[in-house]
Amino acid sequence: YEVIGVKSYNKKQFGKFINNTPSQGKYSHQMMYITYPDKRIVDSYNNLKFILNEEDINRYIIYGPYDVFDKGNYQFSFQFENISFVNKDTPCLKLEVFSHEDGMLAETTFSHNDLKLLNNNPFYNVVIKSVSTIQFRIMPLCRGRFVFREITFQKKVINN
Repeated sequence: YEVIGVKSYNKKQFGKFINNTPSQGKYSHQMMYITYPDKRIVDSYNNLKFILNEEDINRYIIYGPYDVFDKGNYQFSFQFENISFVNKDTPCLKLEVFSHEDGMLAETTFSHNDLKLLNNNPFYNVVIKSVSTIQFRIMPLCRGRFVFREITFQKKVINN
């Protein structure tokens, strides 16, 4: 959500006020928090390139946006390009979807080969049980490089 003309606001109250998460959306790197942003490279498509070294290992390098989501069923998709890790079969990238109200909603580690099988587009189907402040987190577990495109979401309609 973007609130124009306001220096600060309570995101949770704002989320309750509008009380309606869009049915779909996306987050670019510009909407997230980046660790060591001066060491990252923005490409011509406005994607963010990461060349991972020892200081990046076991640390969240992308996290946020701390937006409020309504309860419901969602699909969250992390989209990457040009992934290359030094270890092809060892888990090298940890992805998380975290609710500040309900705790960890999804958490998986992926190897280079795992990500290639998923076309560099791992996704999670998640149930959010209450109005929640959501955080996406990306943590490398080994050296390498990748390009972060975006995280997308889509609210799913469940037919009974």
